[in-house]
Amino acid sequence: MSFFSRIFDIESKVVKENKDDFEIQTIYDEILRRSFLRKGIENNFVTNDDENVFFKTLIMKLKESNLNPYNLYFELMSNKAFNVSYNGYPIGKIKLRGKKTYMQLLKGFYDNKGIKNKNVEEYIINISSWIKHINFCRKD
Repeated sequence: MSFFSRIFDIESKVVKENKDDFEIQTIYDEILRRSFLRKGIENNFVTNDDENVFFKTLIMKLKESNLNPYNLYFELMSNKAFNVSYNGYPIGKIKLRGKKTYMQLLKGFYDNKGIKNKNVEEYIINISSWIKHINFCRKD
């Protein structure tokens, strides 16, 4: 591989990553806009860095699983947690603000599991459980 072809290959990867990041950001902004407008919240609520990383990763993993991320809805609750649903099906809750953080993982229609006081990376690992639950709900 020549020097120029390696540079071109690196540049094309950077362009693709930037395009993917832009697409995920666009989807994320649209979901937040729809969710906040539906709840009657104007633009005075700002998501924090952990929420941004978590939700963008969720969107990316949905796309990788051939699920439509536009079907997501993030309902902001009074304790600053988000009740997350997909196409009308609840898939869990996530709270990434303050000292007490948590993630709710739904199991079937009647059971759930909670994870508390972890860092955002540990919550991201459990996104796969949310995707499994989405697929479970879609089969019903």
